[in-house]
Amino acid sequence: AEVNLLKKYVSAGGSLVVMENPLVATEFGESIDPLAVYLEKDWGITLENDIIFDLSSQQPLNAISAYGNPHPITQNLSEKYVVIMPQARSIGLADPAPEGVTLTPLISTSENSWGETELNAEGEQYQYDDGKDFAGPLNMGVAGEKADGGRVVVFGNSIFAADEIFDAYGNGNIFVNSVDWAAEQENLIDITPREQINRVFLAPGQWQFIFIIILSIFVLPGLVVFAGVSSWLARRKRG
Repeated sequence: AEVNLLKKYVSAGGSLVVMENPLVATEFGESIDPLAVYLEKDWGITLENDIIFDLSSQQPLNAISAYGNPHPITQNLSEKYVVIMPQARSIGLADPAPEGVTLTPLISTSENSWGETELNAEGEQYQYDDGKDFAGPLNMGVAGEKADGGRVVVFGNSIFAADEIFDAYGNGNIFVNSVDWAAEQENLIDITPREQINRVFLAPGQWQFIFIIILSIFVLPGLVVFAGVSSWLARRKRG
């Protein structure tokens, strides 16, 4: 019922930003995902039942964007602003796209990645299996637009937009841009380079070190003692 409401909303010119984690990280189990069915049937966007292993990353379960296609969402998204998605699923696109639908892959992994489809064996050393797994590069995010109205943006991950890593690299930028584009407010899309702030502790010199010692051991405690004695004398004078 909820998906039917969303479908009706989008058919009337509305928009969706969808972020779905791999099935193994959800509570769907063997149940059908109605939203995934709708995206595949009406938009030609398939949320694959896999999890991305990216050997270009120091942590293989962190999928890193290596390629980006021209789109308002990805404009000015340089290599400096790569997107990192922990525990992501890949996204397939119908070829050709359904009639009246324009599909654009936004970001994708490098060739040194694959979509693992068998995640049941505990402690197993995962590797790419030809014919079973999806070979990289893999789509991490896609955008769809219908000629008669309606827009969707689909990511195979939601963690990248969580507070913990929202400000990392281009994660927050691509999420905000996706919302702006879905809301048909492209004029708000603006990825501006942020200067890196280097905070370095410089060890003090010899005289600076002596000054810090004197200040912390003698001066500050002395001021506390002086204040205490002054307060005691003032109270004594008042009787």
